[in-house]
Amino acid sequence: MAKVIVSCPGTCGELIQGYVEDEFRLVSCGINMFSVATITSDQGAVNQAGEKSRKALEATLADLEISSEDEVKLSISSSLSVSKGMASSTADMAASIYAASLYYKKPMTLEKIAGICTSIEATDSSFFNSLTMFDSRGANFIEQTGWQPNFYVLMLEPKEELNTEAFHTKANDELLKKQAKSFSRVHNLYRVAVKEKSLEKLGQAALKSAKLNQEILPKPFFETIVELSGTFNSCIGVNVAHSGTVIGILLRDLTEVETIKRVLEDNQVTTYYQKLKVYSSCYKGLQQQKGG
Repeated sequence: MAKVIVSCPGTCGELIQGYVEDEFRLVSCGINMFSVATITSDQGAVNQAGEKSRKALEATLADLEISSEDEVKLSISSSLSVSKGMASSTADMAASIYAASLYYKKPMTLEKIAGICTSIEATDSSFFNSLTMFDSRGANFIEQTGWQPNFYVLMLEPKEELNTEAFHTKANDELLKKQAKSFSRVHNLYRVAVKEKSLEKLGQAALKSAKLNQEILPKPFFETIVELSGTFNSCIGVNVAHSGTVIGILLRDLTEVETIKRVLEDNQVTTYYQKLKVYSSCYKGLQQQKGG
C-alpha cells in the first residue's frame, strides 16, 4: 500500500496586504498550526476532504496527466479554524497538491502549486518555505525572501466567522486600491525589514497594514489591543486577518505573555476574543511527513 503524507502550516492572518502599483500583494503570518493531507492507494480508506481540496486534487491529476479514474484516496486532518483568516483552505489545498505529486513521483514546484491553488480561490503564501510576498489572486508575482523570522504570535480568536470569498467584493477592492499610496509606505517598510532582517520593522509594517485594514474590515477592540500591547517591551507589533476575524499580537519573546493575557482580560477584550493562544512563527512550508 502506497501512502504519502504532507503538512502545510496555517496563518494568523497576514503581516501586510494591499496594492502595489495596481497589483495585489500579501505576506502571510505563518504559525505552527497545520493541515495534513494523506494520499493513499488503500481502497479501505475513506475520502475525507472538502470541496476545494478535492478540486485541487483533480486539477493536480489533470496537470500530471493522470487519469482521474486512478483510485487514490485523499484525507485531510487540520487544527486550523475555518472562516477566520487562518489560511485553512490554502493549507488543505497546497498539502493535497504536493502529496499527490509526490505520490506519483512527479514533485511539483511551489510556483506550480501556487498556480493551481489560485485557480480555485484567493490563496495565502503559507506554503512557501520562507517569508514570501505573493499575488494571492493569480500567482503572477512571487517574491521569496529566504528569511524565516522567529517570533511568537498571541492569537486572539473570536467565535465570529467570515467567508473569505465574500470579503473579496468589487467595493472592498476599490477601497484597497484607494489605499495604494498609503500602502506603498507599508510595502517599503516591509522591504527594509527583510533587507535588515529586523523583527521590529516587520512588526511596524504589520501594524501599519492592520490600521489600514480597519478602514475596510474593522476589528472590535482593535484600538484597545494596539494601545495595551504597545506598553509591553516584548511586543513588536499587531497584525490582523485582513479578510478574517483573528488578530495577532507579535512578540519577540514570551517573558510578558501571561501579563498581556491578564491585561486583555481586565480590559474586556476577551469578552469578544474568547480564545487566546500562543504560537510560534512558522515558515517551513510544505513538509513530507514520516510514514509517507
